[in-house]
Amino acid sequence: MGKRKWTGGKARSKRQRSGSLIEPGQYGIFVSCSRGREMKAAKEFKAVLFDKLEQLYPNFESNVADADKSEGKLEVEDEIEKELASLKKEAKGDNKRKLALEIPINADSLLFFHMRKPVVPSDFVVKFCESLRNSRIKNTKFVQRLTPIDRSCNANMEEFIKMAKLNLTPYIRPGMTYSVNMTRRDFSVIERDDFMKEIANILPGCELHYKNADIMIHVYCFKNNIGMSVTDYKIFEELSKFNLQQIYEKATGIQENRKNKHNSEDIKITVNTEKE
Repeated sequence: MGKRKWTGGKARSKRQRSGSLIEPGQYGIFVSCSRGREMKAAKEFKAVLFDKLEQLYPNFESNVADADKSEGKLEVEDEIEKELASLKKEAKGDNKRKLALEIPINADSLLFFHMRKPVVPSDFVVKFCESLRNSRIKNTKFVQRLTPIDRSCNANMEEFIKMAKLNLTPYIRPGMTYSVNMTRRDFSVIERDDFMKEIANILPGCELHYKNADIMIHVYCFKNNIGMSVTDYKIFEELSKFNLQQIYEKATGIQENRKNKHNSEDIKITVNTEKE
């Protein structure tokens, strides 16, 4: 009888690469990063993320207790808390780490950090990016863009409509304009045009503007999950669409210097051509 090949190591590594799904009701931040640098990006983002959380939410334990009482702890949230309990044990005693937890989604160039109340991801991302702009200090090398997710649901239209109404109804007013920042990764359940149609139905009397709108609606579709948030359009543009590298370059003048250098090179080329 021939010897069986031991495949335990391969099977175990395969399970480790399978990653986790983002559950409906989870909210947080999608973080895009350099391909092949996901682990390094996660490590460096955790460092700056936890520092900023500690600054913004120094008394978060009491805030969480108040939020839980007022909300009555939705069943979905209960399930999420149970599922992540074992992972959170290692963060026990460290308040800032209880506010955020990386969910290993095993996607190229993409990370997801699940946030906990009282953190509102859209507000937090704006403050995070403003801090980078004002300090002109960049502590990340591989992190690229942040996308806040304030609510999420299963990947079906009925659930999306319910979620979108909760997100968008507070913004409805005559003449309001909106733009949509939509990303679809490993997602083919619902077409972009169908999303746009339902958003328009939820916002009667409002107009879709691709530029210079009042609000920016973020829709992030990933596998079995649809996430959503709303930010001010002008702030979104001023903060370079939450691209950390571009915020830093803009704040330190690197972008302007690069642009001026490019323009001067164009002028030299034009002058040389005219002489010939």
